[in-house]
Amino acid sequence: MKFLIDAMLPPQVAGLLSAAGHDATTPSQLGAHNLPDDVLVELVATDGRVIMTENAGDFAAVTACQSSSSASPGGRPRR
Repeated sequence: MKFLIDAMLPPQVAGLLSAAGHDATTPSQLGAHNLPDDVLVELVATDGRVIMTENAGDFAAVTACQSSSSASPGGRPRR
C-alpha cells in the first residue's frame, strides 16, 4: 500500500511503514511541504496514495468540496 504521512505526524512513521514493506513518504520528502490540504488530496489521488493524518475531518471536508475530483476520502479512485 502507498501512504503519504501528513506533516503533523512524526516522519519516523514513514520509516516504520517502509520497513514493513509499504511505500510510505512525507510531504517534505516529495518536495510538497506547506501545501494546502486540497493540493495534497490531488497529489495523493494522482499517485494512488492514502493520507495518514490526525486531522481526517479537514481532509474529509476538502474531498467533499471537490466533487469533480477523482479522489474520495482515503485516496481511492471513485467509481
